[in-house]
Amino acid sequence: MLPYIGNIVLYLFILISLLYITYKVNQGKYYPRLLYKCYFLLFIYLGTYAYFTGDYAHYQHEISRLSTNPLNPTHMEFVYIFLAKWVNGDYTLWRLHVFVTMFLLLGYLLKLTRTNNFHTLFWYSLFILPDAVGGRCPIAITAYFIAVVYLSRRKYLQGFFFAILGAFMHKTILPILLFLPFSRIKINSKLFVLSYPLFLIVGITFNRYLIDYLAAYGFISKESFEGYLQYDKHLFASIGGTIGFFIMFLPYNFAVIAYIKALLGYKIKIKDISIVRLRSFTNVFVLFLLLGLFLFGTTSPMFYRYYEMLKYPLLLLLPYMYPKLYQLRLTKNNFNLLMLFMFSQLYSVSLSAYYEYCAN
Repeated sequence: MLPYIGNIVLYLFILISLLYITYKVNQGKYYPRLLYKCYFLLFIYLGTYAYFTGDYAHYQHEISRLSTNPLNPTHMEFVYIFLAKWVNGDYTLWRLHVFVTMFLLLGYLLKLTRTNNFHTLFWYSLFILPDAVGGRCPIAITAYFIAVVYLSRRKYLQGFFFAILGAFMHKTILPILLFLPFSRIKINSKLFVLSYPLFLIVGITFNRYLIDYLAAYGFISKESFEGYLQYDKHLFASIGGTIGFFIMFLPYNFAVIAYIKALLGYKIKIKDISIVRLRSFTNVFVLFLLLGLFLFGTTSPMFYRYYEMLKYPLLLLLPYMYPKLYQLRLTKNNFNLLMLFMFSQLYSVSLSAYYEYCAN
């Protein structure tokens, strides 16, 4: 039980300490860059020993299997199979390599977008960290958005390199490579308002039967996508599931709605052209999610994988969309919203830790 409690305590320490540091920074206190980098070490430690995540035991079994025979069937990409063999099946060492890579990429992304400060670390810890330490996909997501930033600045060689890296690290990046050209385009927000009804109609028309149709005619292998095509029919089948929905899912959904409202707003003036393009790209990504919502339904893992990706551009845009909230210069409403999110994430981490403890 102690390792699971340790996960909760470490995550709570990261949140509370970053909240305190940002409060002191707002008062003019200076902290050395070494302290900023130390938090990445805490992230790596949490990722390496993230017992509370649902994928911890799953990957442990996979690494044990693949280290003895790399030709065993698996859903993981080649780089992770090679790493499993290279570390001789040492699961802790395997996870250490994965999360060192992940958080090096994160540090690079934050530096690239000039958001490498304690405020961004706090919001990253609050919104993204518990999910980021659960698997291999966040490496690919981070590389993908580095590519988006580079392409928005017309640095095509670097952009294509990180796009390929992202696709190499996780196959869910492959479909959204099609959206990379939109990182170079500034689109009027009015067009997105007009596009929403169209995407709703298209999505409802195809609904969830598209994948079954593609699988039936051999366009895709249903076995390869089995994990992505499962539908959870029991979301509200228990009291715990119902409470979990309102505490864990609704706050993020409200945040997304608030962001979409800000993204479509005409009063927000941004001078940095790369950020303007990132804002347009995020609007395109929201349209894709809207389409996916009706293609795959609200209980399909495929939809939620992409829905979770939205957190990354929203994090990068937070200083421009809601600067006072980003700087934690809290009004009464901002404070209530912050407490809601902190409670939501702590509840989620604690509940996951309890479930994993009972399962193992």
